[in-house]
Amino acid sequence: MIGHINNNTVDEMLKSVVISPSVLNKENLLGKGAFKEAYIIDNDTVFLTPIKQVHHNKPHSMDDLRQEAFLLDYLEKQHNIPVLKIYGEKSLKHADGSDVKGLVAERKLFNGKDVQSIRKGNNPQGLTMDDVRNSITPDTLKELERIQDIINKDDLVIQDLQIMYGRDGRPVIADPLDAYAGKYATEKGLKSTKTAIRQNIDMVKNLLGKS
Repeated sequence: MIGHINNNTVDEMLKSVVISPSVLNKENLLGKGAFKEAYIIDNDTVFLTPIKQVHHNKPHSMDDLRQEAFLLDYLEKQHNIPVLKIYGEKSLKHADGSDVKGLVAERKLFNGKDVQSIRKGNNPQGLTMDDVRNSITPDTLKELERIQDIINKDDLVIQDLQIMYGRDGRPVIADPLDAYAGKYATEKGLKSTKTAIRQNIDMVKNLLGKS
């Protein structure tokens, strides 16, 4: 995680990751977020880099990605929420000679919000509903319900809550725009967060045949 970037294991992992300019080719684009693009490095890692479009009169930057990593660290350390692993920063030389900076993160199988497109056969990576079903286990549901309990207990708001699932079915929070709890929580924010986690629980129950 970014909060443990001095950990020797993480340092060695980052050193071992080789990112060639071809990673930024269109066919390696895994998806886009509010201010970043995710490119596939290999089966286990992705390269997150700021998108070029201008937002609020300024281009997106590494600071946006660092803020997201900070929010993930906060959710993990302060609320015991499972989050997407961010290993640290890396840069590569673009084909035009320019430096492209980004974050190396773990790669997950799918985002819960993309299941409908997978169901329709529109997934760019060719994922099928069999891939989704084969990854989901009863432990997936247990972990989602544990996250739901934390959200309710802590009055935790996760703006634009998104959950990604690994091949082992483990759910993690990814791509938060903001996160806050307790006296800072708003009624609107809590409602949105609780709706998002409930939708993921209902989806997993349906996949497990429990709905």
